[in-house]
Amino acid sequence: MLLWSGELGGIETLTIDLARTLRTQGVDARVVFVCARAPRASRVDERDVPTVDVGLPRGRAVLRHPRRFARAVTAAGPDGVVLPEVDFLTPVLRAAGYRGRIVAVEHGTVLQGLSTPRMAVRLLAQRACDVEVAVSDSMLAALPRRLASRRRVRIRNGLDLDRYAPAPVPERAGGERWSVAFAGRLIAGKGADVLLRAAALLAAPLRPRVVIAGDGPERPGLRALATELGVEAEFPGWVKDMAGYWRACDAAVVPSDEWRESFGLVAVEAMACGRPVIASAQPALLDIVADGRTGLVVAPGDPQALSAALARYGADPALRAEHGAAARRDVEARFDIRGTAEAYARLFE
Repeated sequence: MLLWSGELGGIETLTIDLARTLRTQGVDARVVFVCARAPRASRVDERDVPTVDVGLPRGRAVLRHPRRFARAVTAAGPDGVVLPEVDFLTPVLRAAGYRGRIVAVEHGTVLQGLSTPRMAVRLLAQRACDVEVAVSDSMLAALPRRLASRRRVRIRNGLDLDRYAPAPVPERAGGERWSVAFAGRLIAGKGADVLLRAAALLAAPLRPRVVIAGDGPERPGLRALATELGVEAEFPGWVKDMAGYWRACDAAVVPSDEWRESFGLVAVEAMACGRPVIASAQPALLDIVADGRTGLVVAPGDPQALSAALARYGADPALRAEHGAAARRDVEARFDIRGTAEAYARLFE
């Protein structure tokens, strides 16, 4: 399993948990860091996953040191490697003499649009890898068809369901608002601003406390918007204990607007913890959230529609509990990381 560095986000944490689960299934899975590891990579050690450090100053340095890169990957995984992207690493590995099977995972880069040079590199990478993995059906359908790799499959991301165990919603002290939570990069198109505007449309009895985890260039503007709208909002930054974060809320919101989601890991995390999810009607999210059963689906970028969904949950705690329980059952059936690991292991048989 290959990662760029120790700066761990959703994809990186998923990769490390996948490596750990593969090891429990008898696969000698290791994680290779291309760049020098950052302090947050201690989370790798907490999961008992062996690592190999290439130690390059930046990702593109592999172009100057391809053999060093290929030797490190060969030492960690002579039979095969899982790459986090379909990009220039694939042809570099092949040209530098790597002989194992190369599996490249498309987590959504192609959905945001690629320049002509990047598309050319991607097409070259497709031909150099043995298997392309898409993390959702919609992602599989969006993969470029020209010069396709030898094999394409869909393998949904999964969660360690023991770590993301469900829990009752914390009791609210007298007068404390019910709460909704968002998590992700605070960038344009992720819809955190839509969430704040939707909350502001609600009358006080139904208006939730909004918690927005993550960081990015939009954070100062979101703080200012919350103040301007009079919405009670918290901005805790990046959260290490995501399971605890979701258990502390009443419902999760994934309001992605212009940003096209390839999967929606935060929705699965919240559902695993027994929380219903209000999600934008994007193809990848529709594959996760069942409207009226495990959550509510609304039109992207529509504060009025999102406000109506918030009002429905705010007025009906029993409905939140019913949808949250169904969400947990759905995650157990479809997003257990043990099944994800088994699917990846089969690619190397």
